Amino acid sequence: MATVPDRFIREKEVDYSSELLSALGCGLVTNEKRLKPLSLGVMSLLEILDNKCLKGDKNATWFDFGSIFYINDKRQEAVEAVADYSRGLTSPLEKAVANYIKKENITILSMPVIDKEIAQAFTGFDMLPKTGDSSGAFLFGADSVASIVHTCCSKLNATKEEVIWETPLTLIGHIVAVNAISNGVKGIGRRKDVEHLKSIFAKCKKWDEEEKLYPWQWLEPQFYPLEAYQNSKAIKRDYDKRLKEVKKCQN
Repeated sequence: MATVPDRFIREKEVDYSSELLSALGCGLVTNEKRLKPLSLGVMSLLEILDNKCLKGDKNATWFDFGSIFYINDKRQEAVEAVADYSRGLTSPLEKAVANYIKKENITILSMPVIDKEIAQAFTGFDMLPKTGDSSGAFLFGADSVASIVHTCCSKLNATKEEVIWETPLTLIGHIVAVNAISNGVKGIGRRKDVEHLKSIFAKCKKWDEEEKLYPWQWLEPQFYPLEAYQNSKAIKRDYDKRLKEVKKCQN
């Protein structure tokens, strides 16, 4: 497989205006109502419910959908109902969510707004390098909540409750990323567009069949030598020729 230089891969698309507004406390609008940006506590409660909308599951139910709106609005008031639900007493929360959906006239047409709200809540966390550690049942379990509270309470001069329930998760993610940078963690930055990378790999396969140099090898052959599998006489000849041309221009 080709080694594609980072600068040839587009960054993952981010709505920077919405991201900034979310970090500043301004959520998206649906049904003429402005949502609150998702918070750490809200995400933890939704994880306890195993909310399918968080995973982009197409089999999400009305309860998955409605509970996001309800819990994001009620926040700390919803903790006991979620606790009861997790222990098998499901009817109080289901009834509360159903009544909320009806009262606020929430329909499935609002789903794209929720999808976007969830996505931008993670833009800061997405900048962190992947560790490969998938231990723990929840992304925002007790260990993560404790770590975030430990970092953000001091950085924001805020209380535990303010960090968990009032601070936009978008802002928290970026604070965690900035704190990691200040602690010397490497590899922090905007993620690359995976779909764009896949399209480049598909083009590389075509270029391999045609025995052509990759664009980065043609532009800067002195930095991007041939891959081990690029061993045909034709491509070696083209590479050597291009390398000579570039070196000649540099002299």
